[in-house]
Amino acid sequence: MRNIHTQSTPTYPVVLSLILVIIGPQIGFADFSFIPLFLVTVFLVCKDFFYKRYNALNLHYETCIIILLWFGLFILALISFLYHGSVSTQALLKPIRQILLISFLCTLYSKFNFKLEQILSIIVYASAINALVVIIQYVTGLLIPGNAGDFLMNPGFDDEINMVWRKPGLFAGYPHAAVLSAFGSVVSMLLIIRTTKYKYYLTFLLSFITLFITSRTGLMLGMLGITLLLPYLMFSSKKNFMLLVLLGICVAIFFVFIIESGVLAKDTIPMMFEMFINLAEGRGASSASQTALYESFSYDVNYVSTLLLGNGLEHNADNGFNVDAGFQQSFFTSGFFGLILTHFIFFLMLGRIIYNPLSGWKLNLNIFVFSFLFLCIFVANLKAGFMFSRGPGDVILLLYCFKVVADKRTKCG
Repeated sequence: MRNIHTQSTPTYPVVLSLILVIIGPQIGFADFSFIPLFLVTVFLVCKDFFYKRYNALNLHYETCIIILLWFGLFILALISFLYHGSVSTQALLKPIRQILLISFLCTLYSKFNFKLEQILSIIVYASAINALVVIIQYVTGLLIPGNAGDFLMNPGFDDEINMVWRKPGLFAGYPHAAVLSAFGSVVSMLLIIRTTKYKYYLTFLLSFITLFITSRTGLMLGMLGITLLLPYLMFSSKKNFMLLVLLGICVAIFFVFIIESGVLAKDTIPMMFEMFINLAEGRGASSASQTALYESFSYDVNYVSTLLLGNGLEHNADNGFNVDAGFQQSFFTSGFFGLILTHFIFFLMLGRIIYNPLSGWKLNLNIFVFSFLFLCIFVANLKAGFMFSRGPGDVILLLYCFKVVADKRTKCG
């Protein structure tokens, strides 16, 4: 008989390791989003072994299925490597990273009795930390002469696309920082509704501000989520209603001030609201980046091997041109089967998130927000590689593993 030892309260190193899963950078092959989680998990497992306390993991069968599917994607990458003689390292490393993350996350969730609010807090703290870095990058790049606004810039970020009117925070690109800010805004609103705690107003404000200085994809998704949750927030309590009115007035005054004072970079408004400006001027709801993206959708598949195995090049079509959309990257990396497997994993995880083993399929506010986060990933994946990406992709993985372990604990009593 194994002794199952569950600690009631997650420790600070555990919480920090989970925050770093979302915002930890990768420097070369050193993945700082993964290393802290690995070290904490191994330390805790070794500690339990030393004290002869053995924690039974017993992964849920659906989690085992997902791990097997990721192993299938790894096999596809290996076959592509044997055929082409080369393959994107991302194609080989991403399945391994996902398998290990799922295993380690389920281990931590099994050892500690996490509450849903704690998991959601980890998401909003990660978003707020990244948002703070974005703001510092923006302000220093704008106000300090000779400064490029590269404070804590991710080593993988291309300096040639460093723009004064927006910043990427701790990420290697703008869109992922923006979508994480969208997640932070929406989840902060959910926590405000559920708890009415003041700290979540601060995390909301930080994430909300950075929606306007990161990427248009995150801005659109964030504003949609905020709009959908606003009625819930307004009528959740009198306290929330009064604070929301006060916050709305302060935000409005803040934005009017910075726009009228000329503090903003001159291209911030024209670029972030390019789609709306074009629509108002009769040019349709379009942008330059959107037009280039649509053109890439028409790239031909030149070889049967690409259809089956991909070409091994995550960011390039058969014609050598760059592809940005996530579904294109999955296809050209591992072919049709890789594309299907990736999306099957995604929707399997979504179904597990919204299903309650005790009550079945029922819609509530939590499920609505979780579904929205998945929808954001799916929509954003049409523009860039978001499905199981770092940052926003790791957020849904945190939620999925928590839901699986929490449901299992509830079912077992």
